[in-house]
Amino acid sequence: MKKKVVFVSGGDKGIGLAIVEKMAENDYQVISTYNVNKKGAKLLENKYQNVEFFQCNVLNYIRVKNVIRTILKKYKNVDIVVNNLGAFKDQSFVKMTKNNWDNIIDINLKSLYYFTHDFLNGMIKNNWGRIINISSIAAQQGGFGKTNYSAAKSGMIGFTKSLSLEVASKGVTVNAIAPGAIDADMFWAIPEKYRKQIVEAIPMKRIGQPQEVAELVYFLSGDNAAFITGQMLSINGGAY
Repeated sequence: MKKKVVFVSGGDKGIGLAIVEKMAENDYQVISTYNVNKKGAKLLENKYQNVEFFQCNVLNYIRVKNVIRTILKKYKNVDIVVNNLGAFKDQSFVKMTKNNWDNIIDINLKSLYYFTHDFLNGMIKNNWGRIINISSIAAQQGGFGKTNYSAAKSGMIGFTKSLSLEVASKGVTVNAIAPGAIDADMFWAIPEKYRKQIVEAIPMKRIGQPQEVAELVYFLSGDNAAFITGQMLSINGGAY
């Protein structure tokens, strides 16, 4: 049988990298994007024969469309979309610039449309598909200096619930995952004293690993998750 094709946006590091590796090791054909981390992308391509990366700055819509066109020309259709791409730039709202607001909304929220819309038709035609959106605990409880990021990640949940209603009868499931503190760039960008407070507030008294999120993505991608759709699943050690 033909390998299922999975697209993972921003798969060159952090949670995205863990998802790419998990899917590649389980015999999916994995397509992913990176922006500036060419070295990380190349390392994964060299490690796995079934992984291919495309350079893509999501703020350049023409480039996004060209990448999608190239993927569809080569692979015909994509079976699974993992909207993992994310960015943050914390700043209190009274000091937040319009550029800061716009960039975070565009990267985190508009990319949902960009990377889902053109791949969805093939899923509907094949009566099978999976769309998995990586949201955040910030969408549930907010965060100081994160009005832009929280707004975008909250919008992702509304997108998930609405789209799931439109495609449920077409064999396509749409779900969101809301990770808490994870061993990735966003957590380590927080000053140490606040990191300690965050860990102390987590009932499990530790941060999560990217591989733990990847395991949930892998499950939602399979046939055993066929009756799960329109859901937002938390993975945060009990923090929320």
